[in-house]
Amino acid sequence: MWFDEGTRSKFQVLGKDHSTTLLSLVDSQNLPRLYGGELDWKYEDEPNLGEDEREAIGEAAMPRGPLLFIDGRVVRP
Repeated sequence: MWFDEGTRSKFQVLGKDHSTTLLSLVDSQNLPRLYGGELDWKYEDEPNLGEDEREAIGEAAMPRGPLLFIDGRVVRP
């Protein structure tokens, strides 16, 4: 096997009824509609940052990389 048991135990392959399992792990408001949630989001959309996240990175929008997160701060290399 390619992965050790500790790594394999972290994987779960979901079948056609994936939304039930995902909704048990993620609030429906944070799960995209594509996966059975309520979030109106597409892959190419920017992240919808909450107040805490914006405060942590110190910017109103998601900063463009490359970035490092060190001790709770965003650092540009």
